[in-house]
Amino acid sequence: MVKSSADFEVLRTFVHVPIRGKILNKIISIFLALLCLIMVISACSSCSLDTEETGTTYPNGNSVTTGVTSRFIPEADQNENIFPSYLTGNQNQDEGLDISDLHLIKAKARYQFGFSIGSRDLFLSELETAAQEECALLGVKMTVVSAENNSDVQLQSISMFVEQGCDAIIVNLVESSLADDVITLAAGTPVVFVNRIPDLELVRGESCFVGSDEMESGRLQGEFLSDYFKERDQTNIDVVMLKGQSGVRNTELRTEMVKLTLMENGITANYIYEVEANWEREKAEHEMENFLSQGRSFDCVICNNDEMALGVIDAMLKKNKNPQTIPVIGIDAIPVALKAMEKGTLSFTVFQNPVSQGSGCVRVATAFANGDDIGTTVQIPFEPVTFKNYKDYM
Repeated sequence: MVKSSADFEVLRTFVHVPIRGKILNKIISIFLALLCLIMVISACSSCSLDTEETGTTYPNGNSVTTGVTSRFIPEADQNENIFPSYLTGNQNQDEGLDISDLHLIKAKARYQFGFSIGSRDLFLSELETAAQEECALLGVKMTVVSAENNSDVQLQSISMFVEQGCDAIIVNLVESSLADDVITLAAGTPVVFVNRIPDLELVRGESCFVGSDEMESGRLQGEFLSDYFKERDQTNIDVVMLKGQSGVRNTELRTEMVKLTLMENGITANYIYEVEANWEREKAEHEMENFLSQGRSFDCVICNNDEMALGVIDAMLKKNKNPQTIPVIGIDAIPVALKAMEKGTLSFTVFQNPVSQGSGCVRVATAFANGDDIGTTVQIPFEPVTFKNYKDYM
């Protein structure tokens, strides 16, 4: 209610229309309602913008931003991706490149890369050669330093590459647990892990793994032996197992998966002799000689790689044990192993592609140096090699 002519003039000036007492109360009520509505709309818009910018982080560490708003992934979908894609082989387009995409990557400048290789066995030497050839093809430079299976030497190499101003660093790990130290020492320089699995969750834009699904190689070994012994009506077997280097995830995954596959296929495996031979032919031969000196019977030998399988075959032949009747199996399908398969002494192996891994890690390093957006993993498939198809790999 307007109490005086002075009050009336103030209100009349504010609304720019003649106002009478009862009408004034209605106008003020409408004005306040509109003001509240404007405040609510403004608050909702602010919330929407915050969601669009930040995305959503889920309990398993995954995050999804749609570009408009973030959306929640149901619990059932989350459980499908609990493990890193480079351990399970399950990946989507956001997580990594398909191997067929690598040829599209070209160098935008004459980059300098550093490559710390854990050691130089037959497989890794072939991988290294492929990497060097890919550098020549792309017109980039690369310095290679072998760590000779020494963790300290590998970390020193990483520091040296950073001091040299390398555009990206490629690492074949001595031990999977070194990955975190490598990332720290790289100090923002992109890191490409190749062949040996890093024991940490990789961050998009910071690091990438180029290699194969190690569980698949163990599964293929297990399926071959399951079929082999079932054809002979044998479900209880005594197994000799020679493993790669301890502390390397590849060793763990290959070993556990072959054991799991045998069990799932109804084979009771008794691991009567299980030792580490560090991927080496000579050490595997020595370990197998130790076992054979005990005079114990056995049904097969499982090796985490071909070089150890070849060492086992050497020892068996020396002791007049026939590897054509006691299957020896490996992984890698290196040329000398295929020759053994041709002779009938190696029963099965799994092709791991050193050329694709070597060229692939250089292409990914180039993508990082270009500033391209790249995922955390590039998977290169394993392939089973038997007496029926080994010539295709020679």
